[in-house]
Amino acid sequence: MSMLNLINERFLDILFSDRKIIVSKNDAQKNISEQLLTVSVLLFIPAYNNRDAEEVQLHKILKACALQPEQYAIITGDNTWLDFRELEQVKHVLLFGMSEEALGLGIHLPFNRVTGFDGRSWIKTYAISDVMQNQQVKNDLWQQALKPHFIG
Repeated sequence: MSMLNLINERFLDILFSDRKIIVSKNDAQKNISEQLLTVSVLLFIPAYNNRDAEEVQLHKILKACALQPEQYAIITGDNTWLDFRELEQVKHVLLFGMSEEALGLGIHLPFNRVTGFDGRSWIKTYAISDVMQNQQVKNDLWQQALKPHFIG
């Protein structure tokens, strides 16, 4: 039996055996903190332009939504939705200035609207700096998305 035939035969034996396949998680999933395993809201934001002012504004928005710090996690960086999709306790995803493409999503979400996707409620809006500078954007986000979804 040639080496190629032997390799093919072994591959088929493994492929169709009753052995379990072990899936290796990537580094982002390995490093998920304990806090991230309990939150129900994920916020994806790009890097801050004016960190102090933007953090203050973001926390004001979250407080107005009656969210406690232990209920949400703020994600910055190059992660995609696949890094967090398996977190079943996450029920709400907010995108502040993040594109769907950056998260590896195959859909387009409307701005300042609640959209159901992948078993979660999604809200996409503009970057925190834009929300801070534009009262109309802030009002639309609050009136059309956040208030009806989180406050009722």
